[in-house]
Amino acid sequence: MSSDQQTTKKTVLVTITKEIEVEIKNDMLTPEALAEFSKFFYEACSPDEMFANAAQQIARFEPSFVEGLGPCRPAHSKDDAVVRYQEISEDVEAEVKEPSHAG
Repeated sequence: MSSDQQTTKKTVLVTITKEIEVEIKNDMLTPEALAEFSKFFYEACSPDEMFANAAQQIARFEPSFVEGLGPCRPAHSKDDAVVRYQEISEDVEAEVKEPSHAG
């Protein structure tokens, strides 16, 4: 960019809220599976923590694999998967945090 062009820079806070339905195969929610997960990742005391872990990864990355669980696919997919998901809703808000700065 040449020095004669003016720019404006602002910081914008973007908040994305997603509601996701997550389905996990039951054999990944047993006390033994939770103990195995806790051994290699972080302590997961309940199946709800596994659902929260999967949902966070899905919301951030829309992965084909959920770390610590296995293959992940959208609910409509015919492929075999340990985790299936469906996004129910998404809301995006943006708020300008700083005043304009000429560049």
